[in-house]
Amino acid sequence: MGFSEQIELKPRGAPLWELASIWFYLSNILGIYELSRHFHILPRSPGPAAVTPSAAGLVRGRGLPALTRGTRIGWSETAVGAPWFVMPTIDAAHAFELEFARAKTRAELADLLREACALMGCAWFALSHHLDFLAAPDKGVRVHNYPEEWAYWFDQNRLGPSDPVHRASQRSRAGFLWHDMRRYDAPRPGDETILAEAERHGIGDGLTVPAHIPGDAHGSVSFAWRPGCAAEPDALQFARMIGGAAFEAADSIANPDRMHIGPRLTNRQRQCLIRAAQGNPIWRIGRHLDLSPDTVREHLRNARLRYGANGGIMLTVRALYDGDISFVDIARR
Repeated sequence: MGFSEQIELKPRGAPLWELASIWFYLSNILGIYELSRHFHILPRSPGPAAVTPSAAGLVRGRGLPALTRGTRIGWSETAVGAPWFVMPTIDAAHAFELEFARAKTRAELADLLREACALMGCAWFALSHHLDFLAAPDKGVRVHNYPEEWAYWFDQNRLGPSDPVHRASQRSRAGFLWHDMRRYDAPRPGDETILAEAERHGIGDGLTVPAHIPGDAHGSVSFAWRPGCAAEPDALQFARMIGGAAFEAADSIANPDRMHIGPRLTNRQRQCLIRAAQGNPIWRIGRHLDLSPDTVREHLRNARLRYGANGGIMLTVRALYDGDISFVDIARR
């Protein structure tokens, strides 16, 4: 039986879900790899956040495939009443990683995050360290498009370190959907008030990808939908692929010198510092490393000079912050 005899071709006005079914059938039979590689189609709940033609144009203008990847391609009811949405996948994530690496300003970074929102069909993004920005406005990075009234309320209540989403992200490595965040952190008094206030400002469900560097303040990249639209696991997977690159780009824009500083300590200085941080006396460090006590003192003194530290505790903190040593190094015996 010929291929055309097996499948009845649909007229131009056929419902989108029927065309999608034919598309997938053809893809499976003929092995059209590009279809499955470029797009992933899944049912979603309708929400008020739509992708504008200009947003799709921005995405195409950045070298993504010519088709409007990730744009809403029209709502059509399935048997269970769910519309279809096209979710971006690996190719789109790779293109975003390249663009994040090229970003030179916060405005360029914000434009890219808006395009990521457009691809996922969400409304809001927030890339931020978990800090009290009223108390320390220059200590961290923050780029977002949340409503100004919500951002003001959030800062006035000093929620950077204690927001329930931020707390949950500090216990997650891979990220999570907000409706699942109780798996990572127990609720506290006031959490429901915070979430209700967010919803009042048009922020519903969302997802968060953590961004942690030992010694640095906790951070995260979040994307949120308007109330009534649930964040999907496929969106979380896409956000995982781009979140690290986005945060690294923001950090390099805010702290350009950090990205060019290599290890400050020599190997012997590291060895002496790690054993000193473990609580070993000078004589024991020397015996373990086959060095004289005076040589151990000299290595530690030179390490303090490299960091401008006036004592062993500050030297340890600075070395942890810059990644010369790690908590694992100190905990290992």
